[in-house]
Amino acid sequence: MNNEKYRILNNPNTELKELAESQLQDSKNKYGKRYCPCALELNQDWICPCKVFRERDSEGECHCGRYIKVLKDEDR
Repeated sequence: MNNEKYRILNNPNTELKELAESQLQDSKNKYGKRYCPCALELNQDWICPCKVFRERDSEGECHCGRYIKVLKDEDR
């Protein structure tokens, strides 16, 4: 797995990003951490951006839609 070839960016879909951000803030207010709204368990792996997304070796959106992963320019 080579995640150094990717960049994590804010999702350009403003509506989805704002919805996810609102849910993350609710989680922080309730639990003290920004757990992914899609999390089934509240542990370190699900603090946004979640471990599944950080370790994924492909482009795309995270579970909640807050972030996207894209190839770095030099790898395109």
